[in-house]
Amino acid sequence: KVKAERGTISLSGVRLKGPVLRPRNWKFEAAGDVMGIVVETMLVPAPITVTSGEFRADPERLSISSIKANVLDASFGISGALYAYLRGLERVELDLSGQVTPKEMKWLLDLLQLKPRTYVRVPFSISRSHLSWHKDRGTSFNGDLKVKEGAQISLDIFHDPDQLRIDRLFIRDETSQADMTLGLEERAMTLT
Repeated sequence: KVKAERGTISLSGVRLKGPVLRPRNWKFEAAGDVMGIVVETMLVPAPITVTSGEFRADPERLSISSIKANVLDASFGISGALYAYLRGLERVELDLSGQVTPKEMKWLLDLLQLKPRTYVRVPFSISRSHLSWHKDRGTSFNGDLKVKEGAQISLDIFHDPDQLRIDRLFIRDETSQADMTLGLEERAMTLT
C-alpha cells in the first residue's frame, strides 16, 4: 500500500480516450512535474520525499526523470521506467545516483532478508548506476560506489532465485586494488 500525503503534481499534458463507463479500457497519456511529494509505504520505515522531478505515463509505462528524492538519511537522483505498473509491475529500469548512510544499508539488507557478516559503517556515494528488475528473470545492478574517505568500488551483479553472479567487483584504495568475479549457484561456486 502506498499513500501520498502531500505535494504538487503539475500536468503539462493529458490525453484520454475510451468508453466513459469502462475506465479499465481507457487509453491515456499524461506528463508533468512533481514537487514536494511525500509518500508513505510499508516497505520503507520513513516517508519518501520527492522534492522535484518529471514524469510521463501511459497504460503500459511510467517514466520518471530528474527525480530528486530523500528517504531516511539518504538522497538520490533517479530516472527510469516502471513497466506494466497498473497490472502489478513486471519490470523496473532505474538509473541512480546519490548518498547512502549505514541506516539505509541496514534497512535494505533487512528488506532483502540478507544477513551479512558485517554492515557498512560509513556513508558512501552511488554514481553511474543502473538497477534492473524483471519479475520472472531476476535483478541486476551495476554502478560505481565510493566509500567516504575510502575505497572506490565498481560492481556488476545479478541475482535470481537460482544464482548470485558478480560479473565484476573492482575495488581500489590508495595502496591496492582487486578485480574479481564470483558465481554462486545451489551446488557450485566459481571465483576468478
